[in-house]
Amino acid sequence: MISSRKAANVEKALQGLYSQAGIPEDRVKGTVCHVGNREDRTKLIQKTVQDFGGLDILVSNAAINPHMGLALEVLECL
Repeated sequence: MISSRKAANVEKALQGLYSQAGIPEDRVKGTVCHVGNREDRTKLIQKTVQDFGGLDILVSNAAINPHMGLALEVLECL
């Protein structure tokens, strides 16, 4: 599962994986998620479980992350 705050970024990444890397469309999917928003984080996890049956690894590459712990316990951004 790939995510970004912007739908255009998700689509660009997916198209690159599908066309340039030759990854089948059923092997990788994407969704919009702003990690500073609890509802978005919850939807990301739910969609991942729905589409792939579970979550094995989570890599958060969202700039600065002052929180150490569970992703669903991150405080909301102001």
